[in-house]
Amino acid sequence: SGAASSSSNGSGSSTTSFIVDQQRMLLTAGFGAAFVGPVGHYWYLGIEKLCRKLYPTGGVRFLASKVVLDSAIMGSLYVAAFFAFGSIVLEGRGLRGFLDKMKVDFLPTYAAELAVWPVVQGLNFSQVPVRHQLLVVNTFSLLDAAFISWVGHQEAWFDKIMQRLGGPARQTEQQKSS
Repeated sequence: SGAASSSSNGSGSSTTSFIVDQQRMLLTAGFGAAFVGPVGHYWYLGIEKLCRKLYPTGGVRFLASKVVLDSAIMGSLYVAAFFAFGSIVLEGRGLRGFLDKMKVDFLPTYAAELAVWPVVQGLNFSQVPVRHQLLVVNTFSLLDAAFISWVGHQEAWFDKIMQRLGGPARQTEQQKSS
C-alpha cells in the first residue's frame, strides 16, 4: 500500500506523488511466498484430483465444481488469512484487531472477491493446464493483493463507498441496539 500526498507547484496547480511503503510491500510479498504459494500449489492439485473423481474431466460439472470449491473455500480462506496477516503483522493490532476487521469487512470484501474470481478461475480451470494454474492465479493476485491490502488498511471501506454513492450504510451494533 502507498500513500498519496499533494503539493502545489506554485502555479496554482497541484501535483500528487505516490509513496510506496517498502516494508509493507516486502512483508506482503513474504505472505504470498509463505502462504499463497505453498497452499495454492497443493490446493489446485487437490481440487483437480477431487473433481476428477466426481465428474468427467472437462465437463461443465467438473469446471463448475472446481470454481465453486475454489470460491467457497480458498476465496474465504484467503480473505481471512490476509486480514489476519494484515491486522497482526502489518498493522500491529493483534487478535482483537483481526476479529474486529473480520466483523466489519469480511463479507463486503468476500463479496467483491466473488464478483471477480469465479470468472478468472472459470477461464483458468478451462484453458490452462493444472501445472500452470497457480501462475495464472498469482498474476491476477497482484491486483487482488493491492485491493485486499487497501481494504486491510481502511476502516469500514464498504460503508464509505456506499455513502459516496448515496446508498445506505450498514448499521453498527450500537445503532441496532438503540
